[in-house]
Amino acid sequence: MFRKSVVWILSAFLLLSLHAAFAQKEEKGHELQEIDLRREDEILNSIKELDKAMVSSDTSTLNTLLSKEVHFKHSNGMVESKTELLNNLNSGYLRYLQIEQQGKSEIGKWKGKKGGYWKDHTVTRDLHVVGELDGKPFDVVLTTKEHWVLVDDKNKWVLLERQSVQADK
Repeated sequence: MFRKSVVWILSAFLLLSLHAAFAQKEEKGHELQEIDLRREDEILNSIKELDKAMVSSDTSTLNTLLSKEVHFKHSNGMVESKTELLNNLNSGYLRYLQIEQQGKSEIGKWKGKKGGYWKDHTVTRDLHVVGELDGKPFDVVLTTKEHWVLVDDKNKWVLLERQSVQADK
């Protein structure tokens, strides 16, 4: 009788322990999911800032949103570094008159998790872009793929790479 009681008590204790462990894991997973959703909102805000800064040629804001290693690969084949993009906007060689997102952004996770949440995200979106390049007007619909990275010391998302292709009409 004593043995059965001990086995029953140990079994109950084990079940309660397992339940508590799974509950903690589920709670931790929910917290990480909330962090991921908050991070995605931060990226979407950075994207809006980027588009606005490009249209207004706000090189100061662009300087904070762009990684020093950023590369823009344009649909016309032109590739620009951060310095080249900022110089081209400053000089008026490149002017964006309108950048309008078509539909929603698709946000994907990139490499791996650090500290329990994703620190690299890719964003794919369709844009209607109107502007001028060397005085020649352009009006295109593009599909862009962007790679955003979280900079820890600034707790800010910066653009590492952007590639554009003309979208199918």
